[in-house]
Amino acid sequence: MVWAPVSLSLKFELYQWHKSFGALVFGLTLLRLAWRLSHKVPPFPSALKPWERVAAKSTHYSLYALCLIMPIVGWTVVSTAAFNVPTLLFQRIYLPHIPFLASHPDKIFLDWLTSLIHLWLAGVIAGLILLHIAGTLKHRFFDGNDVLGRMLPARKDPSSPELK
Repeated sequence: MVWAPVSLSLKFELYQWHKSFGALVFGLTLLRLAWRLSHKVPPFPSALKPWERVAAKSTHYSLYALCLIMPIVGWTVVSTAAFNVPTLLFQRIYLPHIPFLASHPDKIFLDWLTSLIHLWLAGVIAGLILLHIAGTLKHRFFDGNDVLGRMLPARKDPSSPELK
């Protein structure tokens, strides 16, 4: 968005939507974590190798962590930005800047650093999402196990007598 060849007013609107969806991801991740902590995790297929189990758990934990860290870093970017632009989530909810950052003496450096971290984290999240998708496709089409079924809401076993 920084380099998008659009008008300043459209750029402002795009940033507001970007911040809105970042806040939404943060909130939904908190709800998802609450759900995950209160519900049993489906077992891995028995055919999974130990390294695949470690890779799956590591990827999941990393995605959860990044979906919480990324919006906080983004909020830090907004709070340290040279332009004191207010944040209006979904054009309705005012989100104030982080108070101690808005007046920090090293505000310019913090803006540069947190912007760089935010950009880097975006690349890491994109890579993890691609890894997650690739792993799911590998298990489905090359290994023939139903890892994808683990991700979907509870469903009936297709071989059960009630579905025949």
